[in-house]
Amino acid sequence: MASVFTPGDRARYLERMISYEFNDKTLVNHALTSAGYALPVDGNKDLAMVGDAVLKVVLVTDGYTRGQINDVVSTKGSKVSLAEAGFRNGLDGFIYVNPAQGGHVSDGVMATAVEAIFGAVYIDSGRDITPVERAIAAFQLAWSSEPFS
Repeated sequence: MASVFTPGDRARYLERMISYEFNDKTLVNHALTSAGYALPVDGNKDLAMVGDAVLKVVLVTDGYTRGQINDVVSTKGSKVSLAEAGFRNGLDGFIYVNPAQGGHVSDGVMATAVEAIFGAVYIDSGRDITPVERAIAAFQLAWSSEPFS
């Protein structure tokens, strides 16, 4: 099923969700384009690699004094947690999906899109980590105020 959302709709939705206004709106659509949807064939995978690295930096830096870095990074940064966060925030209706997937957003596609969003924010902000931290918190992937158990 094709999405009825325009690129502008997608950008506005995401910007409201993460409380960040993109200077380069093309980064939003790049982040929301799954591999195989169109050219480039790799879709958002390049941004997802950046986002994965930035997510780990944020989680490790924030958890440095907590002594639970490995557990939280492997939990909060897992494909399962990323996918759940994306679906919980209704992102599935905004992702450009490979037509061969029949309009279905898989967990892997969702997790990659969430990572790509973090990468897009990092690049768009001039490599400023603060808006990325806010985006991570908006997806409820930041460290909890409660001790990790």
